[in-house]
Amino acid sequence: MADAVKEIAAVETHPKMDGRSMFLMLAPRAEK
Repeated sequence: MADAVKEIAAVETHPKMDGRSMFLMLAPRAEK
């Protein structure tokens, strides 16, 4: 089940690389 989640997450990450990926990278920095 964990493998399936990782695959889904990877598939969703590629098309949303500019939006979601950058947000996840910047959000933790903004909080700290």
